Amino acid sequence: MPIQNEKSSVVRGLANSGAPSTGSAEGSIQADGRWEKACTWAVKSFTAWVSMSTVAELIKQKEAIEAQIAAAQQAQRSDAINKARAIISEHHLTQKDIFGGSKAPRKSSVNKVAAKYKDPISGATWTGRGKAPKWIDGQDRAKFVIA
Repeated sequence: MPIQNEKSSVVRGLANSGAPSTGSAEGSIQADGRWEKACTWAVKSFTAWVSMSTVAELIKQKEAIEAQIAAAQQAQRSDAINKARAIISEHHLTQKDIFGGSKAPRKSSVNKVAAKYKDPISGATWTGRGKAPKWIDGQDRAKFVIA
């Protein structure tokens, strides 16, 4: 444990430097515990400061990691495709076998309403819902009723 050895040598150095103490220098400082906390904090702070990277370095690392992730994902995807192709050819499967047949056409959820009115000139029809077309607007609708 290099920190313990450094602490002991620092404590001995303090004792020899004439630092005030009660009893032996090593005993009083260790009993108090402040020195050990201070040394631990200093070592951690210095280590964090030394290992701290700049934003640019972190961005470069992020880009490198993202490139590795993309390459790994592409490799996994290629492996999965190759496995799927092997299984398909081994069992002579078709697209219909895998994905099913075409679905039946859906019925429209909108109910169509039969036309009630017809323009005798153009043949255009109108259901009677919504805004009236110009060819019937303002006229007697009885003339245009479809029988």
